[in-house]
Amino acid sequence: GVRATGLVRSQHYTSLLLTTVPRDVPLKGGQAVVTEAKAGALPFGLLLGTIAGIQSSENDVYQEAALRLPYDVDQLQAGVVLLPR
Repeated sequence: GVRATGLVRSQHYTSLLLTTVPRDVPLKGGQAVVTEAKAGALPFGLLLGTIAGIQSSENDVYQEAALRLPYDVDQLQAGVVLLPR
């Protein structure tokens, strides 16, 4: 699989945007986006979503992509907050 770094940020309350992905990384629709393990942060391998579409142009320094969430936000009734130890 493709391994690259980027940042995921909230966009429009319930959608996520993958940002600051280097231009030389081949992003494609349907690719899974997971968390990376870092001390005191989220555990490795949590599925954040899949790439729904690339939103950057050829002139941008980095690539951006909208993520499709692995659940229906309108049907979400509860959630769990992960806290570092």
